[in-house]
Amino acid sequence: ERQRRAGGEEGRKEDFSLAAKSYLCGFFAGAANVVSCYPLDALKVRLQSNRPNQRVGMTKVAIKAFRKEGVSWLFRGVTAPTLGTGFETGINYLFFQTFYRHLKAGGDDDDRTHVVKSSLVAGAIAGVPIAFAIGPFELLKVRSQLTKSLNLGSSPRRAAMHILRNDGFVGLLRGNTATLLREIPGNGVYFAVYHGLQKDLGVALAGGIAGIAYWLLVLPADVVKTRMQISSSAKYKSFRGELMKIVRQQGLRGLYSGLTPTLIRAFPANAVQFLAWEYSTRYFNVS
Repeated sequence: ERQRRAGGEEGRKEDFSLAAKSYLCGFFAGAANVVSCYPLDALKVRLQSNRPNQRVGMTKVAIKAFRKEGVSWLFRGVTAPTLGTGFETGINYLFFQTFYRHLKAGGDDDDRTHVVKSSLVAGAIAGVPIAFAIGPFELLKVRSQLTKSLNLGSSPRRAAMHILRNDGFVGLLRGNTATLLREIPGNGVYFAVYHGLQKDLGVALAGGIAGIAYWLLVLPADVVKTRMQISSSAKYKSFRGELMKIVRQQGLRGLYSGLTPTLIRAFPANAVQFLAWEYSTRYFNVS
């Protein structure tokens, strides 16, 4: 009996250690993703926040920002998304790895169809906790990046105080429906594409393509999320309301605002993320 209990305790310790290592590896991967290409993300947000009657190209938006704000806008608000994405990616890989192991158990690692299906389902399930974890951080990031034009807080801390003062704690969940609609399908496709291509193309190339696939699928939901998060309380709309407003005023093209910088950023950022993940898992011996 004592041996059985000792074995059970040892197993729980090993599970906890594996989970902690998986989370830490994911945190490093997410932080590497953000820092590597943050200026392109800042540019994407500015393109998405243009008024409906403004059709300004990526170069003009960047030049205007440099003239008004210097180089500071390139990394304004970087702290919140670095910590937030590290937190998110840690949770993402932790949940993904947990569900993936169960779904893949008993299957053949060389059976690509089984691996891709397991990755798709595990990634979609992991998208739920991610959406709730990352939503407030992305809200603060967007508010901080657009401080000059929206006067919604010049730093993540001030943006948070502005939200709490005007909308209360529930204001930190603004745009969460859009985040869920982005992360559940997007996360599933993200891991499925990566695991489907990794053996043939290698970590970096497969990771970059997975990032592009993710954004091509979910950018409309991301555009709606950005619009919801920068709206004032008086103008705040539901996901469906904001979606219809964008389509009515800008057509379907409006749902792909910021596509160019997003795709330019997606490949290197996600290549870096998966490289950081793979190297971290090897270092910490996470299978």
